[in-house]
Amino acid sequence: MFSGIIKNIGTIVRVTEKQGGREYEIRTSLRRSLNMGESVLIAGICSTVIKKTPTTITVFHMPETLAKTTSTEWRKGTLVNIEPSLRVGEDISGHVVSGHVDGNARVSEIREEGVCKWVSFSLSKDLAKYMIPKGSVAVDGVSLTVTDARKQSFSVALIPYTLSHTTLGIIKKDDPVNIEVDQVAKYIERFASRGKK
Repeated sequence: MFSGIIKNIGTIVRVTEKQGGREYEIRTSLRRSLNMGESVLIAGICSTVIKKTPTTITVFHMPETLAKTTSTEWRKGTLVNIEPSLRVGEDISGHVVSGHVDGNARVSEIREEGVCKWVSFSLSKDLAKYMIPKGSVAVDGVSLTVTDARKQSFSVALIPYTLSHTTLGIIKKDDPVNIEVDQVAKYIERFASRGKK
């Protein structure tokens, strides 16, 4: 389990095709605190540490992950948000994030307002239905509050800290991002649909 509070921006240093999937070697200052076999959130994707060096960690993404996330577009030099899994007793200062990506969205508009940015994303109706103003969403693993929600888009406001401590500070129009909708919204929908049968 994660909270969507990013601890480090890592850099992809090697991409290797392996066993139908891909291995990603990532340079990160968090390598010392990450153990082999441990879960780690990479750009919103729950991944497992399979190798460590003095400067990097390596994770493996199977075909299912590659098909449903943006990791197929990662190359050497790609920057990714990283969050270690929560420990018992740690505060959840974002919202509950599982690392199970629900789908992708694309940046449709970026508007600067002083030192902040308003960013809009286009996405499928299947995902957009979970977006509600003041609700939670994880974008590339970053816990954010939805400021505006429409039929096939939603917007967020990014403060200077988020812009400087996550990859959302460098996203551009048309960039793809991983989306995990609020788990509570999915549970409510599931229970509501059962009541209609």
